[in-house]
Amino acid sequence: MVFSLTTFLKEVVPMMVVLWLVFVPIALAALCCALPLRLVCFCWNLLFFRKGEKKAKLAVHVTDAAGTCKGTVVLVHGWPDSHEMWKHNIPALTKAGYRCLTVDLPGFCEGNKLSGVDYHVKDLAVMLHTTVKDYLSKGEKVTLLLHDWGCVVGSEFFRDHPQLVSRAIVLDVIGLEPTTHGLIYAFAYQAYLALAYLINGFIGKCMTLSLLSLAEYDHRPWSAINPDMNYLYYTMWKGLITGTLKLRRFTTYKSVPVLYGWGTKKAIKFHDPAVVEEIKNAKNGSEVKEYKSRHWIMLDCPGQLNDDMVAFLKKPCS
Repeated sequence: MVFSLTTFLKEVVPMMVVLWLVFVPIALAALCCALPLRLVCFCWNLLFFRKGEKKAKLAVHVTDAAGTCKGTVVLVHGWPDSHEMWKHNIPALTKAGYRCLTVDLPGFCEGNKLSGVDYHVKDLAVMLHTTVKDYLSKGEKVTLLLHDWGCVVGSEFFRDHPQLVSRAIVLDVIGLEPTTHGLIYAFAYQAYLALAYLINGFIGKCMTLSLLSLAEYDHRPWSAINPDMNYLYYTMWKGLITGTLKLRRFTTYKSVPVLYGWGTKKAIKFHDPAVVEEIKNAKNGSEVKEYKSRHWIMLDCPGQLNDDMVAFLKKPCS
């Protein structure tokens, strides 16, 4: 495993100090002060509210192609976004002749509450399949357009239903950088968000927003973001700690062409360089593109990304 002391000292240590030595103690102190009230709320919910049931389908927004439809693109966002993050990309895709099915993950948009349910990635992959199949004719395949946690959900979807996918566009996440500083960085922010989910309420929201502030996130109003959105971090780490979740390697979509795009302006890479080389060397029209952007490529570099996606979609599937 590669270790860079310079990178570790410049990027990982400051983030860990701010999150775990400043924000967490403040949050825990505030939690202790609010503990009596939280205890009353917990008992009230326990007595008078039943835990909700998991939904069968995802909320979906359909945008028809302009002119003759050449195919369907399924767009899946990540944390802490919604279908609105694709607002610069859908017009380019529909103009190129593609129908867009844009989904919202549970709890990530207004009117789409979690109702006390903790979803796992596998749950979301099943929901994605149940949702998408209603819009497809017999034998029709889709193109997956994925970002962040959407890449994880899409990986599970493709693993279970490869016959439904003709190609994939994967943005910024296809594994994790296999370096010591990369793994420590990922653990630090993911465990922090899982803790914010557990604490929840106003304190949990402040913790979540503090991390987004460090990441210079400005794509959604802060009023639209809440700690419930951190449930995927919580269920992942809970599963790893209890042994109920087994880590599976990201699929590299070997049987279909894949366009993998990643932003270079980040502290760590959310991919294994070996996986990127595997995609580059595939003989099926797969491509790897770099963008001078942060994690949110579709919002930082929409024009360049749109051109690359349309060009990729024009190529025949091998």
